[in-house]
Amino acid sequence: MLGIKRILVYAWILILVAIAEGVDGVIDFLEEGLTLGVFVDGLIILLVFGGSTYILYSAAVDLRKSRASMRQLQRENEEFRKRNPDAINLMWEAIQNQFKEWNLSSSETQIAEHLIRGYSSKQIAAMLDKSERTVRNQARAVYEKSGMTGRNDLAAFFIQEVIGERDD
Repeated sequence: MLGIKRILVYAWILILVAIAEGVDGVIDFLEEGLTLGVFVDGLIILLVFGGSTYILYSAAVDLRKSRASMRQLQRENEEFRKRNPDAINLMWEAIQNQFKEWNLSSSETQIAEHLIRGYSSKQIAAMLDKSERTVRNQARAVYEKSGMTGRNDLAAFFIQEVIGERDD
């Protein structure tokens, strides 16, 4: 699925094409009258405006669905937290203790927490007001100190024991 910004750019490009086609059609009509070219310009304008309207409508529907899904996930997350506060606190404490065993600095701990949450280096940099390069360097230090190969390994280290192995 295309991002909403990209969809809006495509729609605006189509609208600009329709406007340019309209100007061309008006000029042709004033110079030559109603010709096949003017008729074709009119059809192109209708198709382009129809297409851009469809694109914008589809994007709005997708956005509404995404927001509804996000609200549902937030409600489920809140319910999970209400049902399991002790387990969550114990897991958080265990994660912090493991970070101490790995001798992570406070900055590396922050980075590790965000990596486990699934944020990208770019997102982490924006949240912590650091450069992406600094975040990547600190992430590399976290992986080296922990013996992990990357973000998936780091998250799995903590989650694997909680959910256990299945023999399906």
